[in-house]
Amino acid sequence: MSILTQGYSIGSQVYGGIETLGNLYDQFFGEKEELGRRGKLDEFTANTRDFARSSHFRFRILPSAALSGGMVSFNKEFTPKDLSIINMLCDSTTLPDVASIPLTGAVSAEFPYDIVKDFAYASQSASFYVAEDMFQKKFFDNWMELTYNKTSGQPYYYNDYTTTIEIYQLKHTLDDSVLTGDNDWTYKTTLYGAYPKVIAPMKMHWSTANALQKVSVTFHYTHWDSEINSK
Repeated sequence: MSILTQGYSIGSQVYGGIETLGNLYDQFFGEKEELGRRGKLDEFTANTRDFARSSHFRFRILPSAALSGGMVSFNKEFTPKDLSIINMLCDSTTLPDVASIPLTGAVSAEFPYDIVKDFAYASQSASFYVAEDMFQKKFFDNWMELTYNKTSGQPYYYNDYTTTIEIYQLKHTLDDSVLTGDNDWTYKTTLYGAYPKVIAPMKMHWSTANALQKVSVTFHYTHWDSEINSK
């Protein structure tokens, strides 16, 4: 019985050695599996064209819908043509973020839990190319002047300087289909009560002779919402 057991053990070891050698051969000389290929790579590759592109976006500062009756107002200062020039030269921005503000409650000391008591909205930043006549820089300078009267040291009416900002994620097509303003976007966020909070400094230097000037602006707003376009 011991001879049979010993023979079985030796046979198992030999078989295991052969299998190991076979695995090593396949590893070094066999057909290689493409990196990341797990049966659905072709399907994954075929659908990558449907991913959203970060460069496909639209930034829109809209005319103000608020009417406060104050001495100055956003719509008196800026025309739709002014806004169109600014929006067209938006270089970069982000979709806004939001965080919940928790409040800790408890059934007892042993079972605490958090509930949401409010939302916290961060500021919104965007950068804009600046034309040689510095129109874009002066636009935001003037908008900032609408928020506070430096002579009297008093703020202006809130509704006089706030407006709405829209940010769109645009579609990406590989065919010749025509996209219009109604169906060229898939996702939109709307920021309410927006106004410039910070105008960042603009660098002036010789290190890059042909670099384009940009102005970066941080906007304050009260809240935002979003929608999907199914067209």
